[in-house]
Amino acid sequence: MNTTDFVVECHTNISDRHIEYVQSRGGGINEINIFKVGCIKTKVDECDKNCKVCDECKLSAWSSRHIDKITYPIISYSGSVIGIQARSIVKKEYDTFMISRRPEVGFFGLGQIDEIFKTGILWVAEGPADAMVIRRLTGQPTIALMTNTIGYKNDRVKFFTRFVKKVYVCLDTDQAGKEGKKSIISLVDHGVEVFDVKYTSSQKDPADTWSAVGDEVLKKRLLSSV
Repeated sequence: MNTTDFVVECHTNISDRHIEYVQSRGGGINEINIFKVGCIKTKVDECDKNCKVCDECKLSAWSSRHIDKITYPIISYSGSVIGIQARSIVKKEYDTFMISRRPEVGFFGLGQIDEIFKTGILWVAEGPADAMVIRRLTGQPTIALMTNTIGYKNDRVKFFTRFVKKVYVCLDTDQAGKEGKKSIISLVDHGVEVFDVKYTSSQKDPADTWSAVGDEVLKKRLLSSV
């Protein structure tokens, strides 16, 4: 089974427990569908040759280690699933599978690429829960970097300069997040407007902020930057 089919299977089979977990972090059913969030119920089969070295066989071995974990797909701007992050819903534990050949950059949330291209607007968060709560409250395209920076690689910069006119930055407030802002702010040099969103004064990230202050307050803080 390839990664795209695997993500569809996980999304189709998402359990009530995993839906409740997303909702407990500020997301909703609509966001589960937009971001194609799912859960791993069983390991996938190896390739017909059971070669152990191809992406299908590696995905099979990886999935067997992450039964019952929630899945967050990493999608390229052409719609291909180039990776999957599996996270435990009971403790802080995650692992990421990436296909061996990735011709394009990918993020969590790039299934919204048509909307991004149409509006030129993109909210950028660090983690998947952050991206989903921002998407739900703003109603605008949001991605998670799945790290604290876009880096300075040409393919990532090229994505932003090709598809995005305005970027709203909602990275974590720790030192790594602050450092990560620098790489995004550098997009100004490429003609992209960048806005540093002041969403909290004390919490670490947007999902934690939502847990502390709720919908109304966080939405007001987010939209005050628009």
